[in-house]
Amino acid sequence: MNADVPTAIVITVDNQKRIELNRAGRRSGLGECGRCLDSWLWKPHHTTDFTSRDGVFPLCEDCWKRLTPDERLPFYRAMFERNLATCPADYLEQYKAQWPLIEKAVKEGK
Repeated sequence: MNADVPTAIVITVDNQKRIELNRAGRRSGLGECGRCLDSWLWKPHHTTDFTSRDGVFPLCEDCWKRLTPDERLPFYRAMFERNLATCPADYLEQYKAQWPLIEKAVKEGK
């Protein structure tokens, strides 16, 4: 094989199904894993509870298991910042107060 010639991407049946499911998830407005971008339509998410009744899920279970708490933290921060940008003004201070709780939970491996 010539190193200067790019190789073709081979899409297996499994990969094709994954692509179709992810597209369907995006069309339906569902979220996705912040790391692998697989849709919540078919991929189980990992919920990190930061209070007894509140939790967040920026990562799928598979990606969550592959990362250390320090490697996970940027995905939680990115999700937090995206939500902050669309947060209603009357809820802004309450929402901002959640970040230290989320950060603590992530660092504890929850």
